[in-house]
Amino acid sequence: MGGAKKNPAAVVLGQLGGTRGKGKVSKEVRRAAASILGRQGGLKGGKARAAALSAEERSAISSKAGKARMKTLTAKRRREIARLAIKTRWDRAKAAG
Repeated sequence: MGGAKKNPAAVVLGQLGGTRGKGKVSKEVRRAAASILGRQGGLKGGKARAAALSAEERSAISSKAGKARMKTLTAKRRREIARLAIKTRWDRAKAAG
């Protein structure tokens, strides 16, 4: 029970009600098909990007992300986080030495 393998794009468009060949396909169907086909390889983009970056570049990106997250917090919550970080560092220093 073999048979020719179908083009994944054709299968997805067929499932979404799109047409193949000279027929027009709506933007919504094309977007949905692109979304489905884009996930076929799995979630590997972030890991591949991180592997290609240097430690300095990863650090800069994470610092920028952390600053962006902090902007969304209230001043009270930022103080709580800072106090917790200081306490954690203090506890680690006491345990180490």
